[in-house]
Amino acid sequence: MSLVFDTDVLSTFGKIKRLDLLRGLFPNARFFIPPSVYNDLFKARERGYEFVD
Repeated sequence: MSLVFDTDVLSTFGKIKRLDLLRGLFPNARFFIPPSVYNDLFKARERGYEFVD
C-alpha cells in the first residue's frame, strides 16, 4: 500500500513531533510526499518553522 500525504497532515504531526505515529498506524505502507507538498514544507523551513525538521 502507498500513502500520499498533504501538507496539513505532515505539518500537524510535525508540530507535535510525532511523525512516528504515522509509521505506527501504517507499518507496511510506502509514504509518498508530492513535490508540491515538499516545496510547501521547505518554504516553511526557510521561514524559520522548526516543525518541518
